Amino acid sequence: MVIAPAAACAAGGRYSGLTRSAVLAVLGAAAETGVSGEHLALDGKIVTVADGRGGTITAVPAVRFPTADGLGQYILFWHDATFLGSDRLAKLPYLGAEAVSAGIVRSGTGFVTVAFAQYRPTDPMAAPSLPIEYVTYRWNGSRLTASKPVSAAAGNGLAMTLPASYGGTLTRSMVDAVLAQATENGTGMHLAVVGKIVAVSDGHGGMLTAVPAVRTPTADGYGQYVLFWDGATFLAATGWR
Repeated sequence: MVIAPAAACAAGGRYSGLTRSAVLAVLGAAAETGVSGEHLALDGKIVTVADGRGGTITAVPAVRFPTADGLGQYILFWHDATFLGSDRLAKLPYLGAEAVSAGIVRSGTGFVTVAFAQYRPTDPMAAPSLPIEYVTYRWNGSRLTASKPVSAAAGNGLAMTLPASYGGTLTRSMVDAVLAQATENGTGMHLAVVGKIVAVSDGHGGMLTAVPAVRTPTADGYGQYVLFWDGATFLAATGWR
């Protein structure tokens, strides 16, 4: 049984399900805490690299909008077509603190490196006096990781949030969609829920969900998996006969 999004893959087997409209939808939905009318806009070149595991990492530079100075920036990340969050690795729907100024400086198979300007409290916005901070982001097979946390000296004291629909809430329809996309080679079989769905705290502020599934149609109830989600992100399946 192969479990994969229904969208086709790009050359070399890399998943290509992320669309520009999906990126812009996230930017338009962001709202700055305590400041009405502020959202995000695209701020430069979108970078997509192979994750080294058959998928892709996409990094999107974004800036607070409208803006007179071009400051108040994020780098937003997607794995394949799944939105992961911002460079602060905050738990969705919170995007974490804005950087005053951030930009993608290097990328390659499995990584994207971001440069953050750092400020002393007395620095004017046009003249950061601390050394530039470099943070490298990677996909480890289940989540986005950073080589180190972004320093508070890179922030401007403001933050963005998204609607609750971006907060990683798993619904039964999302589970059923993944099961329906599973296909068994040459048989036309898919998967269906069999038994109780179990959701527990992941110990990090989110939820880990385990879904028992069986090949369908089936006369004997054999051919089973347990599928796992972290929040609303599908992770993997473990199968047995």
